[in-house]
Amino acid sequence: MPRINRLKPLAVDKAKTPGRHADGGGLYMIVKPGPRKSWAFIYRRGAKTTELGLGSLADVPLVAARAEAAELREVLSQGGDPRAHRDRKRQAKALEDARSITFETAARRYHERHKAKWHSDQYSRNWLRGLELHAFPKIGALSVRDVDMAAVLKVIEPIWYDKPRVAQLVRANIESVLNLAQAEGQRTADNPARWALLRHSMPARRGARTAGHFRALSYSDMHALLKDLTDEAVMSALCLRFTILTVARTKESTGCRWADIDLAARTRTVQILKGGQAWQHLVPLSDQAIELLRGLMVDGKPNGEYVFPARNRRGHLGTSAMLDLLERLKWSDRTTTHGIRSAFKTWATERTNYPREVVELCLSHVQGDPLERAYQRGDIIEKRRQLMQAWANYCESGQRVGTVDNVVALKA
Repeated sequence: MPRINRLKPLAVDKAKTPGRHADGGGLYMIVKPGPRKSWAFIYRRGAKTTELGLGSLADVPLVAARAEAAELREVLSQGGDPRAHRDRKRQAKALEDARSITFETAARRYHERHKAKWHSDQYSRNWLRGLELHAFPKIGALSVRDVDMAAVLKVIEPIWYDKPRVAQLVRANIESVLNLAQAEGQRTADNPARWALLRHSMPARRGARTAGHFRALSYSDMHALLKDLTDEAVMSALCLRFTILTVARTKESTGCRWADIDLAARTRTVQILKGGQAWQHLVPLSDQAIELLRGLMVDGKPNGEYVFPARNRRGHLGTSAMLDLLERLKWSDRTTTHGIRSAFKTWATERTNYPREVVELCLSHVQGDPLERAYQRGDIIEKRRQLMQAWANYCESGQRVGTVDNVVALKA
């Protein structure tokens, strides 16, 4: 049996002569000028001799090097390949390390990967800030694979009543982080932050949506709401009027840039994101929407990057500004900002004879595959322009529902 453990600890520390210094059993200390010292396991399989590096002396002490060499000799004695064994062992450790990353690390990684595609720096900051305030102090140090229902509830329950919108955003962000962790193999359990699962454990909240739909205003009340907004000289009221006239989503309105507006073509460009793909969607602007936009200009020119800037002129209007305005004007118990889109859909369905695909495109809903959408760039935008103008006229005039004149005919 070959002699092993030849090297003395003191000799290892003082060795300066370049070359291989055998410890026995295939383990060698390699000394290079400097001196730089490292470990190597040299073995022979068949006619091939292999030198397998085990790391520097600074990282791997003598005892650890001997233990690894003994493990590799055992693999070799059983007919295995020490290099393949070492590589598998390292891969398993790397996978284990990846699975043991903390929730905070996983969340910051998600934020770093996705922030470039988000619509504003303010949204990016708010996305992370919500987790920093409410999630990281409680579950940030928890392994991402160990985040369960109890952990999510620990974050959400304290703000469920006092800060309902924040609670929903934080929940959604936790869900996104855990989805990424599962996609990368860092967890295998079901996502406990999914609302379809979590809602069974959350207490009922007064005013919360229980049927999965936003509160939506009856279209017969749209004129009254628009009149109340016209009497308000604040940016949120102007943004909400624009949202009504264009039936846009909240973020599409608050984040609207002047660069997206083409007054000559009377259109606004919206970027649609779905399934990791993005494309530009043209929204026709009614006379009333054009008039509102011109009123926001200074000497006929845009005043800044955003159509509806924040009060401090840094970034755009906040996404909750219109909801806060609805609450102040006593409309919040009847509708939400998003619910206004439902009013348009109901009005267009009941009071016009426009085809469903025209109505859906006015709402910027995805229609068909990319090829089909490519063929919808013809006169369909003119049909949408007619419908949007009819909607603006209806909201402005407050025409009584039920009259024959209120039915909009489809032009050929």
